[in-house]
Amino acid sequence: TMSSSKRKKFPLSIEFLERLSRDKVPEKAKAYLKETGMFQHELLHNALFKSFNGEAYYGGSKQISKERISRILNGKRNMLTREPLELMAENMDMSASELLWGEEEEWKHFLPAFFNLVVFESLNNALAGNLEKGLDNKVTNVLLESVSFSREYAQFIIENDFKNDPIWFSFFNKNMTQAIYRLYQKDVEEKFYQLFKKYFVSSSYRLGKLDSKVQEFVKELWQSVLAGYGVDKNSLGHQVYKTYDIFFSHESREYRASLPIKGDERFSGLNLEYYLEKEQKQIYEAVKVFVDTLEGVQQEQDKLLGYRTNKKELFTAGLAAVHFDEAFFEEYEKEEEAPAVMTEEELNAAIKKAIKDGTLPI
Repeated sequence: TMSSSKRKKFPLSIEFLERLSRDKVPEKAKAYLKETGMFQHELLHNALFKSFNGEAYYGGSKQISKERISRILNGKRNMLTREPLELMAENMDMSASELLWGEEEEWKHFLPAFFNLVVFESLNNALAGNLEKGLDNKVTNVLLESVSFSREYAQFIIENDFKNDPIWFSFFNKNMTQAIYRLYQKDVEEKFYQLFKKYFVSSSYRLGKLDSKVQEFVKELWQSVLAGYGVDKNSLGHQVYKTYDIFFSHESREYRASLPIKGDERFSGLNLEYYLEKEQKQIYEAVKVFVDTLEGVQQEQDKLLGYRTNKKELFTAGLAAVHFDEAFFEEYEKEEEAPAVMTEEELNAAIKKAIKDGTLPI
């Protein structure tokens, strides 16, 4: 369940992997039993126990094996630990990896959904300071290459001046989601496939203790697979982020708030408040038009670079298949207590109040 992995850094990614692998074993085992006519406990037959004067089953006991396999087949995830898994695989004439993952076509089409989850959780971990030193900057730099994400991220930073909430993205944030979809180009898809196969399918990870394995996977994802997608000073995404910083950072707001006072003593009280509010709205609208234009320019650039446009369904189909539906994410975000995003009116109201009270963030 999600609650068992909430304390981990990548709870969604881990839960997704569990549902994709370990949770599918009971149905595979039931199908095998039906096909062969074997008894359930025979799946935990262990010839090694004969040499220890015990019964030739898991735990040295047929009764223990019956109880254990019954719980496993009834979907008790934590009962399927390494030893029972390996015995089941051996008695079903396959490897443990084959039993967990099946054939490649059974898991490969889930990779876009996993990419979506792991990049999403990487971002929120980076913003919370939960990633190792240097990795957090790699995550944000790669995503900042997207104009739509840069706009959203810059606005979150501005809002944080007033609210002092942790910066945290919702899974339903469209601008963030579009940035993730845009990243999943052909070269990334192939490298991501190879990385997934290396860390999970071809490697025996410790069942129920995936957190460290996922963290290793994430480190290589950002340092290797996505390393070439980092933002630079000439990219459109970087220019958008700096534009917001120039006009809306707390330093620039403080400077503009003091200009009329320094320049003309006739500005006072309501006149000053009205002037600053009007100016703020004009600047906001001008920047919005500018960024909207750059968003269109980036779309044209992407076409010239041969970027494919990934449809939402490529990523959501895999989520739906393991019941990561809207209700699931709403419950997750309720537990995480994601901060609400300020509207334009709320942000302008906060600036207006800070000017009036003399409490602009410094």
